[in-house]
Amino acid sequence: MDIHKPKPWHGLREFLKEYLIIVVGVLTALAAEAVVENLHWRHVVAEERHALDLNVQSNDAAMRYRAWFEPCVQRRLAELDELFQRHARGEPLRIAGRLGRPNYVLGGTRVWDLTVADGSVAHMPLEDKGRYMAAFATWGSYYATHTDERNDWRELQALDHPEDLTPSDWSALRRVLDRARDDDLSMRSGLTEANWLAPLHGLGLKPLSTPKVLHMQPQLGALCRPMLAS
Repeated sequence: MDIHKPKPWHGLREFLKEYLIIVVGVLTALAAEAVVENLHWRHVVAEERHALDLNVQSNDAAMRYRAWFEPCVQRRLAELDELFQRHARGEPLRIAGRLGRPNYVLGGTRVWDLTVADGSVAHMPLEDKGRYMAAFATWGSYYATHTDERNDWRELQALDHPEDLTPSDWSALRRVLDRARDDDLSMRSGLTEANWLAPLHGLGLKPLSTPKVLHMQPQLGALCRPMLAS
């Protein structure tokens, strides 16, 4: 087998010619690789943007669902005030129904977490990235309040069995009621188009339909029915 030895360069001109061929080849390969990578990330970002939009819409729907039954929460808080006043006066409590509690359609941040983890968020335009970050930070604020409210109403479930409560239980539950009222105030101030519901419109998305599922949510159905007899 013949082995062709590289020919020696004859002058600077021939050297520059060979050098230019190598440089152009390398640059062409790098450019082609960059194009392929750019197309890959464009495809990935397009898919994840769609998933992010659905995630944001689901979170927004969960918050609008909470806002939808806010009148039930306010009526129940007023009834609980009356219940504690009757107890303090030593009057019959006249409980006619169960306490119930706010039930939730939950959202989350799973898609956003995945987008950050796989690095695709870094390939989004800065403006879009900022809008998605704001949307999921807003969800975090809502979810923190939701968690506090859910825990308070779980403690208040003890009022479904008032015969088992001691004087210290009544005192402790009064403090829980105060917390639940503060949580509700945070919900009402947050669940507005100018606050927690704003990121949806910032992304140019439309709200999903609010689910009317009282018949599927026994605790929520109980919350929206009177608890006390007059």
